[in-house]
Amino acid sequence: MKQYCIDRFEGSWALCEQEDGHIISIPRAQLPAEAEEGDFLQETETGFRLDPEAKAVAGQKNTQLLQSLFSPEKEQ
Repeated sequence: MKQYCIDRFEGSWALCEQEDGHIISIPRAQLPAEAEEGDFLQETETGFRLDPEAKAVAGQKNTQLLQSLFSPEKEQ
């Protein structure tokens, strides 16, 4: 199953990042009405669906990365 992250909307298109980093355009009309930037999508046989679990995991990874970048270094 393919997974995408909505990077941004441009008019009637959603620009989505694939797992390999490439950006593809998907007609906004094919996405769930509540889809927004930063959401993760899974492509199914019947269309696209939101993947809130993937979004939560990505958010946790981003939080951990920011904490590691901005936390004071421990003295040895």
